Amino acid sequence: MTARTGLTEAEARTAGFDPVVSTSYVDDHKAYYPNAHQITIRLIADRQSGQLLGAQLMGQATSEVAKRTDILRRPSIIT
Repeated sequence: MTARTGLTEAEARTAGFDPVVSTSYVDDHKAYYPNAHQITIRLIADRQSGQLLGAQLMGQATSEVAKRTDILRRPSIIT
């Protein structure tokens, strides 16, 4: 399952930004509990201003990645 908000890296370039991308790999809950699944989090920001432009989260359906993008949808975080 994939969830996203804001711009992708390609969309950011097309819009005239100089994007920088950071990718992290985290578990959907504490790894010592059974059935932890990896989530890939990719954040895209403008190199010049540091403005967060977009985010993509990928993981298994049970990871509820769509719910994790909610905090990034606030207007003060991604415009």
